[in-house]
Amino acid sequence: MTLTEGYDGYTAMVSDGNYVYVYVKMKYGQVPGYGDYNFDISGKKVYVWSDNIPSSQNEGDVKAVSFTGGDYNEGHQYGDVGTGYVAQSGGHSIAEFKVDISKFGVSSMTGQTITMYNPNIGNEKVTVAGGSTGPILISGIGVVIVGFGYYKLRKAGLLTRKGRRTSGK
Repeated sequence: MTLTEGYDGYTAMVSDGNYVYVYVKMKYGQVPGYGDYNFDISGKKVYVWSDNIPSSQNEGDVKAVSFTGGDYNEGHQYGDVGTGYVAQSGGHSIAEFKVDISKFGVSSMTGQTITMYNPNIGNEKVTVAGGSTGPILISGIGVVIVGFGYYKLRKAGLLTRKGRRTSGK
């Protein structure tokens, strides 16, 4: 995972096709809940935010938080769309959270591009493209197994044509 540096912190994002996982590490200050995590999911703009991120934490403190989503800044159209944690470590506020993209009325991530930024962290955007390779990987492994089996059977002579007589002559 590559961190993208903004003027106030760092962000990174990955996806498994069903969820988008976001990592935020602030240079100083607390991880923003408001200001929205602005997502663009293949052209559909949605905003994800949290109103329960603490305004300050002691070193080592960890707090569970929930995230809400909407079609506009701090909107509630999609209700709770994600969960995560905010921690204070080494003088930095850090957050990790996941967002369920199916709650936005979009299909799974296959073939989609998702971009996200939070203006309170920086205007730099992080992008994840593609989708789950699970079905492709499984199909590819199946083709390799079948090909290997065919090669071994043919080499053993079990797949050669044997001449048979059809008449009693």
